[in-house]
Amino acid sequence: MDETLRVALQYPAAEPPALLRRLAEAADKGAERPSLQLLTRQGQSIGGLLLRVEEKGVVLSLDDGGVFFTGLGEVAGVVVRNHLRFAGALSGGTLRTPGETPPTRLELRRELAGSSPAIEPVWEDIPESGDANLNIRDLARALAPAVAASASDPMGREAWSKVKAVKLVHRTGALLSAAAVDGGIVVSVDLSRALPSGLEAAAKAALEQAL
Repeated sequence: MDETLRVALQYPAAEPPALLRRLAEAADKGAERPSLQLLTRQGQSIGGLLLRVEEKGVVLSLDDGGVFFTGLGEVAGVVVRNHLRFAGALSGGTLRTPGETPPTRLELRRELAGSSPAIEPVWEDIPESGDANLNIRDLARALAPAVAASASDPMGREAWSKVKAVKLVHRTGALLSAAAVDGGIVVSVDLSRALPSGLEAAAKAALEQAL
């Protein structure tokens, strides 16, 4: 089976507003923008790069250099022309975008050194794979701003003052969750699968449930 078709078969159906929001979120974390063909309820077909999705509207940079604005409710369908670059968003987090170069465990240890609170993967339980290493990197990068947001008020700062370390634990089939342990927090997730979209918000929600 052709690789493009194999990947596309794993995309669940989605309504245009939800799909566009996931694509915009994924694009804001990377260097590439989704290349789209929007089909409107008036029968128009508009091609361009997705710039922004707001509560009720969407903005495209058109192929001819112009900018197109429309309401989310006016979009009847979406063609994603560079869909392989956004496989993670389009699959709802079950696929990772092809072509990413995974960091080594040594590179991860260097990146995590000096984090506060300490972020400590439980290496012996984590699969030795490129996908797992990418997930550790992405989760660690999401945890730092999630902790900062959680500790942005006096009550949050007091709660985090008691946390010395956040341990990352691989659990096959597990969704992202967190639990308090003596002097720290254990974050559990299946590190062999793509992490959920909206990772920073998901991490913040899980952490605050554990505090």
